[in-house]
Amino acid sequence: MNTIKRIAKNTAISSVSEIVTKLIYFVITLYIARQLGTESLGQYSFAFAFSMIMLIVADIGLSQLLIREIARKKFLANKYVTHAFLIKLLTSSITIILTIGILNILNYPAITRSITYAMVAFIILRSFSEILFSVFRAHERMEFDSSIRILRMVLILPFFIYHLNTSLAKAVLAFPIVEIFILIISLTIGVTKFFKFRLELDIEFIKSIFQKAFPMGAAIIFSSLYFYLGSIILSKFQGDAALGIYSAAYNFSLALLFIPAMFTTAIYPLLSRYYKESDEKLHKLFKYSFKYLYIIALPIAVGALLLGNEIMTLFYGPGFLQAGLALKILSLFLLIKFINFLLGIVLYSVDKQKQRMYAQASTAIFNIILNLILIPIYGVVGAAVATIITEIFLFIAYDHFVTKNIPRLPYHQLTLKPLAAVIVMAGVVMLTKFNIFLAIITGAISYGTILLITKTFNEEDKAMLKKLR
Repeated sequence: MNTIKRIAKNTAISSVSEIVTKLIYFVITLYIARQLGTESLGQYSFAFAFSMIMLIVADIGLSQLLIREIARKKFLANKYVTHAFLIKLLTSSITIILTIGILNILNYPAITRSITYAMVAFIILRSFSEILFSVFRAHERMEFDSSIRILRMVLILPFFIYHLNTSLAKAVLAFPIVEIFILIISLTIGVTKFFKFRLELDIEFIKSIFQKAFPMGAAIIFSSLYFYLGSIILSKFQGDAALGIYSAAYNFSLALLFIPAMFTTAIYPLLSRYYKESDEKLHKLFKYSFKYLYIIALPIAVGALLLGNEIMTLFYGPGFLQAGLALKILSLFLLIKFINFLLGIVLYSVDKQKQRMYAQASTAIFNIILNLILIPIYGVVGAAVATIITEIFLFIAYDHFVTKNIPRLPYHQLTLKPLAAVIVMAGVVMLTKFNIFLAIITGAISYGTILLITKTFNEEDKAMLKKLR
């Protein structure tokens, strides 16, 4: 199978998984919002944000490291997996201690602590599953990774909805209970298909894993801090109801990030290999990845800007109309985040995890300062504005480090034609926004039409499409 077909195959498989996973997560938040209201959604959102930060403590960058290293040296898969499991036992213990200590020191209510404990138990178990998912991805066998992720959410959803009528604390137990089953399945496939699980202990190998993984783990820690810390700060300063309003808009934005997530997951092993094999192939894959992600992200961002109120009312109900303003502000975040997904994975691929760590460390500090300044004064709007400014700051930092290792992309050439197309699309959407479905359909058609008229897709694009047949 040629490279283009392999990327397309893995992207398509990952797409299905990401769509189903994000959709079910989204359904869960919608169900909480409509059944229990803003305060309960705020409690769940706090637990989710806190657990995502703790996930990085449990993982410390191992998952990303394993994808890169096993993609290059598949014969070491067993050694990496067994030592990663041993490391996870230590980091999981630290995660549990930190969780109990932080929640009790900050004196969170009993219901919030109960929900958060369940979600942290889930992410610890999930961090073990992610080791095995890394093996699947390194072998470019996304079908295993994707099918198991879909199974996870399909099993969680009915359990969660059934018990939500009893209590939110009981409903979230669906996450850790199902994850035990997922871990067993993943381990069975890994041992059967990709490696022979033998317990071995090589202290020097563990040290080398820590040395390589630490910059990745630190980078992801800082990334998660600015990604989720705003929710925690908002909860402390403005309460659960305000967090519920903000989370409605933020969760909608996060749901759309399955697109860059699945795309970069598919190209990461190839970028890593091209870095060792061919500078020309590496730069070409980077260039076209940027082009396609930008073309997809731009109309999504403009659509969220123009239809923010209508989208929030449609999905969450009239009680969440205030979330429309937050979504409009976050529309720019969506556009930049798509590109930052790509720049971040490029830095990993060219062994510049330390530079990514530096970028995200400075970004995290910058974000914390912004949140502490803006949230107490402006509440939900302040949190949204802080998110956008932070993402711009991260783009500047990422771009600086990427262009030190790969020739700078011709951004003006890649962005002008889609920008012209989206201006036309915006006019069409404004004329038809009295009906949100009509606005989305006509906007998409007009955007695609202008892209074709302006010949945004050149002969190289056509040649790539032919290779997909």
